[in-house]
Amino acid sequence: MKLFKKNEKFEEYVKKFKELWGNDFYKSLIKLGLYAIFLIFAVIAARASYSSFIDSEKSNTKKPEVNEEKVLEDFANKREYEAIFTVNNINYDFNSKGRTIIRFDNKSYFLEENKLVNTLDSTLIAPVIDFEFWHLTPYYINSLINQGNELYTKTYKTGEKEVSYLISLEEFFTSFPGSPYAITGGSLDGKNIELVITSLEEKIKIVKLDLSSYSSAIANQTSELIVNIEYK
Repeated sequence: MKLFKKNEKFEEYVKKFKELWGNDFYKSLIKLGLYAIFLIFAVIAARASYSSFIDSEKSNTKKPEVNEEKVLEDFANKREYEAIFTVNNINYDFNSKGRTIIRFDNKSYFLEENKLVNTLDSTLIAPVIDFEFWHLTPYYINSLINQGNELYTKTYKTGEKEVSYLISLEEFFTSFPGSPYAITGGSLDGKNIELVITSLEEKIKIVKLDLSSYSSAIANQTSELIVNIEYK
């Protein structure tokens, strides 16, 4: 008694394969076909492995979300820093590490009681600067941001983030230490100043203020005042 039924069709396939394998031409074709199938599977496996690696890398290199409040808090707490203040295209090299020093026109001055005294000769005082930019400290700038309304946010491919704020002119005038006691002409009503901060890697690098409405109100005529602060 036979335990397994003979599969005639399978035996026919085996016989045919042996005939083809015995022919050198067909034998080469079979080998080529098997090699092609192997290559296809190898490529599919490699692509699957590479895709898995890329997904893993993206997951590992994904940057954590920036804590904006922490960035502004760290900025506001800056007490000693170096920066370049540019006021209407005039550069002032500012250093508050220790005794505040301001350099411009190839001369260095100490900031003493709101006056700029020559570092080499204390009897020499710098010409009066119309806008006392040194009051724009990180702490004061942060207080303006807290009083302002966000206008827009831009993120660049470089990783830089730019945020613009509108602050009422009246708020700036009453809080800025360098403001005159009163406006002799012009109006503060319904006007604003714009403040733009640029940050990179969780640090504020540049602050730009368009204070033209402030300058115009004081002068009672159109007057541009652009202040750019680049922190070192």
